[in-house]
Amino acid sequence: MPNDGDIAAAVFKWLPEAVLRHQILVKNPEVLYDFAPFIHNTFKNVQPSKSEIL
Repeated sequence: MPNDGDIAAAVFKWLPEAVLRHQILVKNPEVLYDFAPFIHNTFKNVQPSKSEIL
């Protein structure tokens, strides 16, 4: 079985630009599987409210 770390390292080697990784790993599946658009939380230190946890 492949090592997850090796696979992740290969993805970063094959797709060095973040925009291209986002297009392939996020946008393509959204279109292919009709997922709701991914909304990136740019506020990394914001804690979820109690209503979001429940």
